[in-house]
Amino acid sequence: MHKVRIGLVGAGGISRAHINGYLKCPEKAIICAVADIRKEYAEATAAQVGGAEVYGDWRELLEKADVDAVDICLPHDLHAPVAVAAAERGKHILVEKVMARTLEECDAMIAAAERARVKLMVCHDRRYHTVFARIKEIVDSGAIGRLLCLRLDHNQDVNMAARMDGVGGWAFFRERLGGGAILSCLVHQFDLIRWYAGDVAQVGAMTLTLPDRMEGETVGVVPLRFRSGALGDTVINWFIRSRSLTPENPAGSLWGELVWLSGTDGNLHNFGGIHILRHGAQPQRFEHVPVEVVPGHVGAVAHFADCIREDRDPLTNGREGRAALEVALAAYRSEGTGRFIDLPLEVERPV
Repeated sequence: MHKVRIGLVGAGGISRAHINGYLKCPEKAIICAVADIRKEYAEATAAQVGGAEVYGDWRELLEKADVDAVDICLPHDLHAPVAVAAAERGKHILVEKVMARTLEECDAMIAAAERARVKLMVCHDRRYHTVFARIKEIVDSGAIGRLLCLRLDHNQDVNMAARMDGVGGWAFFRERLGGGAILSCLVHQFDLIRWYAGDVAQVGAMTLTLPDRMEGETVGVVPLRFRSGALGDTVINWFIRSRSLTPENPAGSLWGELVWLSGTDGNLHNFGGIHILRHGAQPQRFEHVPVEVVPGHVGAVAHFADCIREDRDPLTNGREGRAALEVALAAYRSEGTGRFIDLPLEVERPV
């Protein structure tokens, strides 16, 4: 079976996680071309992967490079135009989260991929992280019963203003980012929580903005009601400085992404590893669930390559990426109106 020839579009910070993934599965995929407006970044990436064609513009890569697929690691406002153009040239598409800034952009990407019959995958890499995937297996096994309450937290220290002169400065601006911390990174938790509990019915939100750090919100609290009746709470705080990766705090390897699930037959958390308490067990105490930690991007890029090679639909396809974004957009609408917002959201269509 042939190796998938990848054109990497964008050689900034997040691309490093993708590159590491490809280097871990050389039998499945290979980066053959790299495009970045900062040519020195593209050249450095090309050297890292053992040689690749270098382009200073993504349009040039699409026009000239002999690739099967593109991996889009660009600012959010460029996701839709690059993805649509790639589909029109018959290229499969892996796009970094968040899928796009609006549902209309998502719909254009999905439609273009369907017309061209190419794969469209959103890199919601947490589903491919072995810890979060093991939690999904536990939930699906019924070990903690029917889910009643879910809480997912995302904690980092992110100051976009400090990046204004370097890589990532674009994310300071609400227009380019599409919002703030909720849309940029809490979408990971929206994707995971939907994976665990199913479709969301209602979304609320409260946010806090620190203008000296970024135009969008730095802190967001987003409560959810699921169609199953379960309740959820998702929190992002980009002003957390106390985390450190140590033997005493292994959860730090997950960027402070904490999971707590409560069900009719038990509950589960991932602080310091996965732990489960089953109701009625003797003695009643949390059991540690061992799992080998493999980063999500490693699994994600391998999955993308497998879907192309085996003609399978990606787990985090365009419709899944759109659903996570819809929750984020509903949160902004809730903050603006002061009330809970029902899903699905109405999408404005061109007249």
